[in-house]
Amino acid sequence: EVRKVRLLSILLFMFLSFYLSGVEKFTGKYGRDYFVELPENFNPEKKYWLFVLVHGHKGNGEKTIGKIKKYQFKDECITVAPSFPWDPKMGGYYQMLGGNSDKQLLDIFKTLGEKYKLHDRMLLWGHSGGAQFTHRFAMAHHKTVLACASSSGGSWGKAEKRASYIPFAISCGEKDTKKSVSSAPMGRLDWYRSFRQGMIKSNMFFIGKVRPGEGHGAGPWCTNITNDLFKLASTGVYPNQKESLDKEVGKIREIIKSGDSKSALLEISRLKSFRLPTLEYKEVPVDDTDEAQQKKFKKSVNEYGFTGSKGSEKYLKERFEYYLNETLIPELQKNLKK
Repeated sequence: EVRKVRLLSILLFMFLSFYLSGVEKFTGKYGRDYFVELPENFNPEKKYWLFVLVHGHKGNGEKTIGKIKKYQFKDECITVAPSFPWDPKMGGYYQMLGGNSDKQLLDIFKTLGEKYKLHDRMLLWGHSGGAQFTHRFAMAHHKTVLACASSSGGSWGKAEKRASYIPFAISCGEKDTKKSVSSAPMGRLDWYRSFRQGMIKSNMFFIGKVRPGEGHGAGPWCTNITNDLFKLASTGVYPNQKESLDKEVGKIREIIKSGDSKSALLEISRLKSFRLPTLEYKEVPVDDTDEAQQKKFKKSVNEYGFTGSKGSEKYLKERFEYYLNETLIPELQKNLKK
């Protein structure tokens, strides 16, 4: 009897925890759970980005969903944390996209897109085992991915040129040198460096860092760069370009306030041909704590540490046009009608 009461108390606590935090639990196509959290002031008429948090080895979505609280863009997204199979008995190794784990996420994206208003691509975050899944998923299903943040993976796949236009943020702790499993060909740090070299050769769009003094944990850089990654990919502009755009938008807002609708509409239409300031790129050593690595490998980066290519420039231009048409211009037009 005491055990029953204790069990009921635990179940009630879990239910209240999810209810109060706004987290909902669902079961997907493959019989696996996934957890969804809506932004605090959710508006069913607004379009949101889907932010995917991927758990580590032996983890699950329930324990991972709470990580959304530390991100600056949490009000701009609907967050989902799927539970993936990490053992053959569960259906496969999700780290390698086994057990239909990639199809599982695609199905979740489709399902949530039918329930809520979602943007066209999703942002991926994963650490450790989650990093193994996210970067491989982004390579395989690049047309559904906005950007990808992967840190301290126990293994890294091939840097696929087909996904070279997507912005990636990759990293590993300086002290994270152990192998994830005894059969692994190299430790986490060495494998990260090898993958980074492949990304440089494939001219991929990324920023990478060996985090000084850190081990296997996901340090502050991982959170900060994910915030930056979202700002960049969701708008298509870097900070200094955003400053230039904000000045132009500020002028339009003043015209709207003045009540000159005709002039406001004209200036809003001109935004579609707004030219962003260009960024300069220079050849620099890789961001690493090892001097030999710095001397051996170089990459061309802009002032924000991101590599660039014609493919990435085209992608950011498309993202900027999407941002104008789906977010900024509708917002200005809505203010004009008030």
